[in-house]
Amino acid sequence: HDPPVGAEVIHLDGGLLLPAFFDAHLHLVQGGKLLLNVQLQDFRDSDGVLSTLKAACSSDSEDWVIGIGLHENAWPTLPDFNGATNGCPCLVYTRDYHSAILNKSGMDLIGINRDTIVPPGGKMEVDSDGNPTGIVRENMVALVESCLPQPDDAEQEKYLLTGQDHLISLGVLGISDAGHQDDWYLYEKMVNAGKLKLRIESWARCLEFTQNCLESPRGISDQLRRTRIKLFLDGALGS
Repeated sequence: HDPPVGAEVIHLDGGLLLPAFFDAHLHLVQGGKLLLNVQLQDFRDSDGVLSTLKAACSSDSEDWVIGIGLHENAWPTLPDFNGATNGCPCLVYTRDYHSAILNKSGMDLIGINRDTIVPPGGKMEVDSDGNPTGIVRENMVALVESCLPQPDDAEQEKYLLTGQDHLISLGVLGISDAGHQDDWYLYEKMVNAGKLKLRIESWARCLEFTQNCLESPRGISDQLRRTRIKLFLDGALGS
């Protein structure tokens, strides 16, 4: 059939037109947080990382500077890292989120020291004298996070909406989300408020496999559902 009168005709020259894309594995709320914090994922050497963090820590403050996306090839030396971030507490996540570096100011502020009890499944790197270097891994990262100022509901919603807007700009309208367990309740709230524009298949995050994992909420609509469980067997192969 001929197109309607006045319609714009676009010739694809053999290209494929899709209504939208579906991302099979991402972290929506964490992704939005990344976009709103210090982004380090594009650096492949430590110079760019250090100069970016130094600019973010330019004034003496107890406000945390959070860096996200540190590549394996861009790790700074610990003295250089502490020198560049001397003006404020700073936490830098590796790009896989399974490791992080906490600077000296940050360790002092939240009380991380040689007497800190490392949780099961976590690791805190120490020097030859037994003092923490600031490098934390796996469940020790979660312990550090619990000591930081916690985002309120408005901030969490801002992370989600920022991530959502970014995905939509790329043509992604459906996602399989492997984020935090509490994200589910945020998604429910956003669906009920009419603010969720994506279709989300959310994973039930289980640190230990129990009957509670099987009893996780399954879904409230075609827009939000849960059909899989996320379990942890070992650490990451990245950082």
